[in-house]
Amino acid sequence: MSMHRKPLTDLEREGLIAHGFERDIGKPSMLADVFRHGVAWALAATEKDAELLKGLRRLCGYVQDGSAETVSIYQDDATRDWGVRVGTAFTGRDRNYHGISFEEALEAAFKKELPPDA
Repeated sequence: MSMHRKPLTDLEREGLIAHGFERDIGKPSMLADVFRHGVAWALAATEKDAELLKGLRRLCGYVQDGSAETVSIYQDDATRDWGVRVGTAFTGRDRNYHGISFEEALEAAFKKELPPDA
C-alpha cells in the first residue's frame, strides 16, 4: 500500500528532498515509500536505544538522594550470555541478571530493580 496519502513529517519531507525524491512527494512512488519505511524503522530503533539508556541511568541511581548503585555489565566468555550486576560483590548484596543479548540482560535488571514509570 502506498504511503503517499499519509501526511509527511518534517523529517521525511527534508529527507525525500535531500535524496532527490521531491518529484515523488504527494504521488505514489515505491522509492519514496521505501525511504519512508526506512525512516520509521530507524526512528523506532533510536527510540529503543534511548529507552535502554534511560533505564540504565535510572538503574545507576543518584548520589543526591542516596539511591546510587554500582552497576557492572559483562559478557560471559564461555556462554556469550550478557550479565548485569547491581550492587557490589564485596557487600554480598549484589543482584545478577542475565540474558542472551545485551538488551535482554538490561531489561531483566530493569524488570526487577526499577519501579514502573509513573
